[in-house]
Parts: sequence; C-alpha cells; structure tokens
Amino acid sequence: MSLQYKTMILIMDITVYGQILASYIIFIISLRLNCFYVHFINNCQHPCSSSL
Repeated sequence: MSLQYKTMILIMDITVYGQILASYIIFIISLRLNCFYVHFINNCQHPCSSSL
C-alpha cells in the first residue's frame, strides 16, 4: 500500500472516531442540560420547596 493510501485511511478513521466522540459528548451535555432545566423549572414552579 502506498503512503498516500494509508494516510487517507488514517484521516477517515480519525474523522469517524471524531464524529462518534463529538456526538457522545453532545449527548452527555444535553442530558446534563435537561436535568438542569428540570430542576430549574421545578424550583420556579415550587418556590416553597426550593432550597435557593
């Protein structure tokens, strides 16, 4: 195999792994944001029970 072909495969692998990693990170962040928003909305709706 030529060096150019190996380099192309390597770049494609990095791109695929990068996309998987990015989507995983976005998924984790959106889950944490959803939890934060749920707590925030609950605190707004029930100010008596909130500790803030």
